[in-house]
Amino acid sequence: MRSGSAHCHVCLSKDRIGSPLLSRPQILIAFNEISLRKFAAEVVPGGIILYGREQLPEDLNIPHAQIVCVPASEIADKIGSAKVANVVMMGALLEETECLSPATAMKVLEAKVKNQALLELDRKALDAGRVYIDHTVAVGAVTQADGFAQ
Repeated sequence: MRSGSAHCHVCLSKDRIGSPLLSRPQILIAFNEISLRKFAAEVVPGGIILYGREQLPEDLNIPHAQIVCVPASEIADKIGSAKVANVVMMGALLEETECLSPATAMKVLEAKVKNQALLELDRKALDAGRVYIDHTVAVGAVTQADGFAQ
């Protein structure tokens, strides 16, 4: 929802998932300040918050989580479409957590997105999110023995 707060839960696990609903997520992707303020406190201690702006609001203190600011909308605009801001954020998430390989994510996009022009924008957006984490944020995930990121 643009200019408002909407949310959904996504569970990734190697084990069977009993319920897709979470009360304490390990990762929060907040595209705007409204969502950040509304859901940041729910993130588990040591969790990750990806915030879709260049910096946090000055009056906001979130000491219990690692916060990574990614100006996804601005990056998407430079790519050529504001519509791919979510894919920019997905690329940042994949690079930060290593929860899914970029090649696998791209295969899913290729299977779902039939418009070739949009698929090319998605490809650029996925790469741009990953590059932003590697070259601007310079904070990489530390992979654990189970293959998931810490």
